[in-house]
Amino acid sequence: MISDEILTCLQRVDDNRLLIATKKPEGLKILRAAYYKVYGEHYQEGCGPCHEKAFYKLMKILNNPKSFTPMAEKKYVLKKGYQVSLFGSGEIYTNNNLTDKRAAALLRERPQLAKNFVTINGKPADEWQIKTAAKKIPKATEVTGLIEKAHTQAEFKAVVAVGNDSKTGAGATGKEREKLTKTE
Repeated sequence: MISDEILTCLQRVDDNRLLIATKKPEGLKILRAAYYKVYGEHYQEGCGPCHEKAFYKLMKILNNPKSFTPMAEKKYVLKKGYQVSLFGSGEIYTNNNLTDKRAAALLRERPQLAKNFVTINGKPADEWQIKTAAKKIPKATEVTGLIEKAHTQAEFKAVVAVGNDSKTGAGATGKEREKLTKTE
């Protein structure tokens, strides 16, 4: 939930939009302070539209405050400059659009993504990685090898069920299933 302090800061930016649009020093100072308060970092300055981009990012939050969680309140934080995307999906997540709920779901699906995080569930990512290291997730080559060794549909289904958690070996499953006998 976004705090009243941040909402007040965003409203101050909106109230001074003319000073910001004309790039007056006092307007840019308000914009920089608000951006830092919301995102915990300074926006890239020096380009033509950099101030406008920062302004519109802040106004997007002001117009829909329920869709934004400030960095200070997030339990799942990516490393600076990192993003997470899933193969075959158009979804790309950064600290700006990654919710705690979605981050938790992504890490359940793909624990190897933990290396991209600084904080997981409010704790340092290293602690989480140590806990999950004990849970062995088969690699694609291991699953493919097991699929190739399967002689019956039952053996095949057992291997695919093992590989399902990490979604590995999908390409090999179709080819190898055709080779198997129909015996159960």
